[in-house]
Amino acid sequence: MLDVDPKWVHPLPLDVPTVIPNTGGVQVTPIEANHCPGSCLFLFEGPQTINAGDSAYKSPFVGSQRVFRYLHCGDFRASPKHVLHPAVKGKKIDHVYLDTTYLDPKYCFPPQPLVISACAELASRIVKGQPTSGKGSGPGSQSVKAWLKPQEKSDSCAPDKSAATGKVLVVVGTYSIGKERIVKAIAHALDSKVYCDRRKAAILRCQDDPELHALLTPDPLDAVIHVVPLSVITSDRLKEYVERFKGHFDRAVGFRPTGWTFTQPSGSDTLPSISSVLAKNRQRPFTHADLTPQRNSTLKFQLYGVPYSEHSSFYELTCFALSLDWGKMIATVNVGSERSRARMRRWVDAWERERKGHPKDYIVSPREADYW
Repeated sequence: MLDVDPKWVHPLPLDVPTVIPNTGGVQVTPIEANHCPGSCLFLFEGPQTINAGDSAYKSPFVGSQRVFRYLHCGDFRASPKHVLHPAVKGKKIDHVYLDTTYLDPKYCFPPQPLVISACAELASRIVKGQPTSGKGSGPGSQSVKAWLKPQEKSDSCAPDKSAATGKVLVVVGTYSIGKERIVKAIAHALDSKVYCDRRKAAILRCQDDPELHALLTPDPLDAVIHVVPLSVITSDRLKEYVERFKGHFDRAVGFRPTGWTFTQPSGSDTLPSISSVLAKNRQRPFTHADLTPQRNSTLKFQLYGVPYSEHSSFYELTCFALSLDWGKMIATVNVGSERSRARMRRWVDAWERERKGHPKDYIVSPREADYW
């Protein structure tokens, strides 16, 4: 698939430290990143054995017996499981290279499991012709005001009305890799196969995921769920796509899952305190009622922006930073300008100050084992 010569590929076992050859004893432990399939955090541990690169700086620790720990997060969705991992828990991490894609308090989007569940429930209700507005469905029906800025809808969009009839096609936008969790959840909710084109299917079959493989079908008419590029989830392109199956599908609902979909309510504090970030996000609900059709949606073609990401939200980054004993936090995304670097540095400094007020073994209490 990638045409990489196998001689350059050295598979490493997850959760097991492996000594890196010719490093003087440095070892690396890959840890599941909770991101796209196959993605890992890498924890490097060992002595400093050489001064790197052409820098004039000479480390006083080269040749010493002191053990350093560097955690490279790459792309990840921070989880309590990361800070509780046996390779990490109770250890001082000297440097953390952090995925700072959403290091901005305006991106406190909901936990991924709640968003997945909401999408599956919404798809099921639409296909079965059940109400989707959430009226009388409990506290979740009001949480859209807490999570999402209300989106302008077209006057013709009224997904609960009986006028919307015919077989429904559910279309999920994805990148080349990623978003598989949301696709599988919708497939199970609808008891349906999943169709995608040949190229996408080849990529999905590279993953070690028998559950996903069993859902795939090469026949677009054998599935009510189609996986397409994210760019297809627009009013014009979705209509064009569905017209290819005229006579089989009469309506379509398109899901556009990306963290950039998320927007804080107007009037939100852009410089909240760490304590307020924790307090406001700890127990916020999110259900199908919080997903509203976007502008240009119609009875036949409904578009939903979904605050689903495989990167950490600002809230999750905050929980991660407060639950880890670290020496230096290094941003790896959005570092192209001094203004952006300074803005992120202020938050890292705030985390450090907050962290010092807690014992070394402090961990932000998680809502569930796999998310804060």
